[in-house]
Amino acid sequence: SVCAQEVMGTSRSLIKFHELQQRSILGVGTFGRVKLVKHNATGVTYALKCMRKGQIIALKQTEHVMNEKNILAMCKHPFLLTLAGVYQDREELYMLLELALGGELFSLLRDRIKFNEPTGRFYAANVCAAF
Repeated sequence: SVCAQEVMGTSRSLIKFHELQQRSILGVGTFGRVKLVKHNATGVTYALKCMRKGQIIALKQTEHVMNEKNILAMCKHPFLLTLAGVYQDREELYMLLELALGGELFSLLRDRIKFNEPTGRFYAANVCAAF
């Protein structure tokens, strides 16, 4: 939305919401969609997580969403997505994230049900390294 505002302590962000151009939809989740966006000034692409406020409240996930934002804002690690900005308008909350094509570990587990041992060791080692 054109009138989105920066929120939740991220005013240090150099990326303004109105500078983002939507390219495509990357995925759909419980609260909304994840869009591929391009920063007009730099040409850098990001993932914009768009979450409907009403859905977050209805499912009593406000604390969960705030925790996600706070953890991403605090953590700087190669195995965690970088939070580039947080915005809101009347209807939605937006998290601007580093683009990581390939999906989430949770989705890989859900789709494959289990990993073979070498793959499981690889992901387990990476999760431990992130902590």
